[in-house]
Amino acid sequence: IKNNTSLVRIDETLVPNKNYDATEWVEFIDDAITPYQPIGDTGITGMKRHPQDPLISEINDSDSDANTLLGVHRIKKTTTNSNGTWTNGFPDRSRHVVIDKDFEHTGSRLSARKLEVAANKTLTVTDQLLVVTNDITLNGDIRLKGPLSQLVQTHPNTSMVSGTGNLLVDQNSTVPSLYR
Repeated sequence: IKNNTSLVRIDETLVPNKNYDATEWVEFIDDAITPYQPIGDTGITGMKRHPQDPLISEINDSDSDANTLLGVHRIKKTTTNSNGTWTNGFPDRSRHVVIDKDFEHTGSRLSARKLEVAANKTLTVTDQLLVVTNDITLNGDIRLKGPLSQLVQTHPNTSMVSGTGNLLVDQNSTVPSLYR
């Protein structure tokens, strides 16, 4: 394990394992590691990271009901409740998050290791960042509402999005146009 790194076990690992297996853990790295540089900028040297990689500050600032909090670890998925809460702890970068009801998220960044939106359901993220470390199964809709909303996937692979759903971005345009 590198210096200034923390590991959080993923929620789908259900049995003890005396041997370290990297696939069972999410690595949270030092916030001070420089994000990758713009193309052509050679002024940044040393270790680099994706700007949205899991960071140690997420552990320090985690929700009191998240797996990243020291001493707390829930296994299995967490799903939405109709009152805006979660069935099995707050989503974080170690969790498989399932949206099985229409759900609007506001107030803070929403993070997940895996995100699944059920058929005919909508996840609305209002003026916040939606960060998914691995795959998205989209059979419903993700609606990014407001000028600050973004979806970021941080895995190093090619597309990890599947399903028959839609990604919708709500925009207001100051330029009247049929195409906006």
